[in-house]
Amino acid sequence: MGYDLIQSGEDSQELAARERIEQHTGQAPQQLLVDGNYTTRQNILDTAQGPSERIGSRGEDRSQAKLRHPGVSPEFFSDRFVFDAQQNHYTYPAGQILLFQNSQKLLGATQKRYEARARNCQSCPFRTQCCPGKRPRVRLVFRTEEHPQVAAFRAKMQRGEYRQIYRQRSQVAEFSHACLKQKRGLRQFLRRGLKKARTELAWACFSCNVAVWIRQVWKVSRQPAT
Repeated sequence: MGYDLIQSGEDSQELAARERIEQHTGQAPQQLLVDGNYTTRQNILDTAQGPSERIGSRGEDRSQAKLRHPGVSPEFFSDRFVFDAQQNHYTYPAGQILLFQNSQKLLGATQKRYEARARNCQSCPFRTQCCPGKRPRVRLVFRTEEHPQVAAFRAKMQRGEYRQIYRQRSQVAEFSHACLKQKRGLRQFLRRGLKKARTELAWACFSCNVAVWIRQVWKVSRQPAT
């Protein structure tokens, strides 16, 4: 129902395919089921007020992942630190306090930075487990506060009925990809240039649709007469 060919190395900005589907069919889809690459804060905000309900991966925030570098013991991962909302600080497993330093506005979120005192880190007996190597000199923790619409989407995708719908993505969407690659042989283009490659893609998609149409006609013809 909609396709395009792009030269970008990744396709997270290609949710415009929804608009092409709407142009071709005359109506917007009730639900928009996308994979994890499309679960960005930008896309969540862009589709929050749209006609199609968005369903995708939970899109967990990855800002903490950078502190799970090799050498840090699991008991000192950032998710083991306890946040005190009233005092606006973190307490880490060794009992020290990480104080709020600054915040940074992100698209659809605010990232806050918390830092331990240098003297506490230097004298901490768990330094090699918590801050291996020379950097960082002190332990840091980043807290991401999501935009309400982003937080609501993540909460929705925790619910069982939406997780069940999301599991259908691979068997439905990947079938079209497999058809183009295996049956139509579209693993590389025969012509150079975006315009010519788009023409090849158009014919490939058209042939897939014709095959589906033939299959549906055959099913109807096989039904017993009433």
